[in-house]
Amino acid sequence: MNKSKYQENVLHWLREGTGNATCNEGAGSGKFTTLKLRFKTIQKIMLALLGVTFVNTGLSTRAVAVNFTPEPLYDQTASYGTNIPNSQGTRDEADIYYPVLSSANTDSLPVVLFLQGANIDKSLYSNYAQLVASYGFIVVIPNHFRFIPQLGTEFLLPETSQIENFVNLIEAENANSSSPLENRFDTNNLALSGHSAGGSVGLTGIGGTCLTLFCPEPFVLSENIKAGAFYGTQLPDLSTGDLLSAELVPTKNENVPIALIHGERDGAIPIERGRKTFELIEAPAKAFITVEGANHRGIANEDNPGDPLRPTLEQEIATETIARWSALFLRATVLDAPDAFDYVFNTGAPQEPIVTVISEQKSVTEPASTLGIFALGVLAVFLVKKT
Repeated sequence: MNKSKYQENVLHWLREGTGNATCNEGAGSGKFTTLKLRFKTIQKIMLALLGVTFVNTGLSTRAVAVNFTPEPLYDQTASYGTNIPNSQGTRDEADIYYPVLSSANTDSLPVVLFLQGANIDKSLYSNYAQLVASYGFIVVIPNHFRFIPQLGTEFLLPETSQIENFVNLIEAENANSSSPLENRFDTNNLALSGHSAGGSVGLTGIGGTCLTLFCPEPFVLSENIKAGAFYGTQLPDLSTGDLLSAELVPTKNENVPIALIHGERDGAIPIERGRKTFELIEAPAKAFITVEGANHRGIANEDNPGDPLRPTLEQEIATETIARWSALFLRATVLDAPDAFDYVFNTGAPQEPIVTVISEQKSVTEPASTLGIFALGVLAVFLVKKT
């Protein structure tokens, strides 16, 4: 909102003035609006003194420490192999990564399905998966083969049916007494991640638009899928052209937050198409995160020499950056973690020279209780004047 010069004077005195001040405010002068502005200013002063700030996550407003650092929550991760029944009547081999918890920790963990890029083996995403797991997630990465008539052979290529298969898997693993993660899967807090074609499948699933190649049959998204974070992707309607010319389709994500992370030197899916796909995501919260110097394979364990644009960022740094921002976005949106939300949407990018963030947050009506405003305002003034 635009503040009047009189309101600016009041707020200036709150921030920098000394002694006492009196305001003469007549009818219709904006007393209540000015009161709310006073409250917000005093609140910031008080919380700065206490080392705390408020973050609006779009779901709630919570206090977070201002000295938050985006480090992993767990020092060690582990993995094991399994297989997932698929829609072709066979089984997909899969790797499951998870943080190593102490024996005293009985928490269940949110679960991420990672959808691979076209013809990229699951093993090439192990570094990414371990890093995301270190932030408190279980990460499932399947190898999904499909027969591609145009190629006359089977090909590693994800599809939307894998999302339902994933939900069935984690329910079975929770009940599996021989699983190292028995009863550890939080089936109410699920997320999608993926690379390239895998990101397109994830966006197709979230948006409910059954597109050629990505969705061979109608699909309904589980209500427990709470967010998605994808790297080097787009959402093209391939009935209108090839991967670089096809019309880009809106993602009707409703209440499912989405982050698109893109390498600035992506030679397979140009960053402009990634940014346009972001713009076509219909509902916040959403973020478009650019990693300077990373190319299309920045998320993988090793680069692909065939990418027409060579990276200028070391592979290890690229993968760590992509994984960290993916994990923090998912913590912010799946778990409503205010410290992670503040880092992703407000404070993180200015601290990292290789990262740029464009974002939109949900708007939430703030409490307008006059009594609450007066109560906190009086406490804040007392603390400020005592300092």
